[in-house]
Amino acid sequence: MKKNQKGFVLAETLVVTVFVMYIFTLIYSNFYPLIGEYEKREDYDTVDGKYAVFWIKNIIEASSYKLYPETTDEEHFNTYGYVRFSCSNITEANPEEGLQSQCKRLVKEMSINGCNNSGENCDIFITKYQIGNSKNDDASCSEGVCFKKTVRTNAEDQFDANFQDYVEYLPNYEKPSTTEARYRVIAIIHHERKGLENTSYTTMEVR
Repeated sequence: MKKNQKGFVLAETLVVTVFVMYIFTLIYSNFYPLIGEYEKREDYDTVDGKYAVFWIKNIIEASSYKLYPETTDEEHFNTYGYVRFSCSNITEANPEEGLQSQCKRLVKEMSINGCNNSGENCDIFITKYQIGNSKNDDASCSEGVCFKKTVRTNAEDQFDANFQDYVEYLPNYEKPSTTEARYRVIAIIHHERKGLENTSYTTMEVR
């Protein structure tokens, strides 16, 4: 009887151990990726980022900003679905207002990634409002090439993996904007806090 009882206890122990291991495996496989996604996306569309992009949006919407200063820029926009924002695209009717100088200070103070002292080469992308489609971007968007496809294939620019993840995370914006916006602005913002550096990503529609 004692020998049989010992065998039964051992069997019970094995069953409970396997069950507990299964539960922990289930928790790990389901919740750990969610934690990773949360940590990755905590730098998406932050309050600071929205504030910075709001002012950039205002510059783009101003009548003094020229989206296609060169004839090749419009071709690039239609071919790749975006153009880069540049302070030099501001046409100043009254240079005394210093709109270009304000733009340069803005992108510097907002720590826009990639900008030089002249407000050029900024990681600010002006795209069409619709940046993707339900066909996984294999077909063109309603108004030319999808920005998502351009980023995924690294066409024209070399987009890093984090930026690619952010753009893939965004909706396709296939339905028209309620504010009749025709464009989007997507910006990469550089942060440095307590000696640690990271980047955040933000978008906003532009009329």
